[in-house]
Amino acid sequence: MSKTPATVRRKTSLRGRPSTRDPLDAGNRTILIGVRLLQAVARMREPATLTEIAQRTDMSVSRAYRYLTSLAQTGFLQQDPATGKYDLGPAAIELGTAAMARVDAIRLASDAMRDLTGEIHLVSILCVWGSNGPTVIKWEQGQLDLAVRIREGLNLPVPITASGRLFLTYLPEKDLRPLLDRDVRAWNAHAPSRQKLTAKSLDGLRAEVRKHGISRAIGLRTPHTAALAAPVFDGSGRLTMTISILGVAGSFDTDYIGAPARALKAASERLTRTLGGVAPKA
Repeated sequence: MSKTPATVRRKTSLRGRPSTRDPLDAGNRTILIGVRLLQAVARMREPATLTEIAQRTDMSVSRAYRYLTSLAQTGFLQQDPATGKYDLGPAAIELGTAAMARVDAIRLASDAMRDLTGEIHLVSILCVWGSNGPTVIKWEQGQLDLAVRIREGLNLPVPITASGRLFLTYLPEKDLRPLLDRDVRAWNAHAPSRQKLTAKSLDGLRAEVRKHGISRAIGLRTPHTAALAAPVFDGSGRLTMTISILGVAGSFDTDYIGAPARALKAASERLTRTLGGVAPKA
């Protein structure tokens, strides 16, 4: 019997992979581990230390450090020089925003924001609920005397922002509670006594939103700004995103029945209908 040439044997061995091969070996293991680290950081509620990330991903600290350093160099992560903690970087936020922009709902919402800003000349902001709370994914610059720059990917506190108060009102308790408790503690640690948040005051905020159909926050997160926000619902009546308008406090009408509020509410209701959504029953 003749022997199979070595070249033929090598070609035969490359025709396929064993069915029992570890899925991690079917691709680039380094990339897969890097993505796993990115996902771990994204799912944490706040910037995390090297040790916390290593524990979350079941990796050694030294190995996690090498991957985190590379991810920081690419811009997918960023490290706070003061605390050493890691968070998502601009490249990750850009990628996420681009992915969401490919969703029809986001494109339609962006169009609605542009029209709204053109009508009332105020900054408009689009938020969704993310792993760290209300998250800015789009914004349109208005015509303000005060320069305003909204960072896409910015997380907003739940109880003291107009968008956050919509999530406070309409989001299921199980999704809301951990981040709400965190934000209430952070606010109450420094707020004047008359502005401290309690269970009763939070219920009052919810009642106000349900009464008017929109929310309002004036001079809380940023002393010189005021914001109104309106909800956008999906077909099951679940809050899917918020549109808010922002301006200098005192420079525009922030009344619930003022012209800016009416334009905002009309825009959000049109978008809800366009997306086949329905507002939940009061």
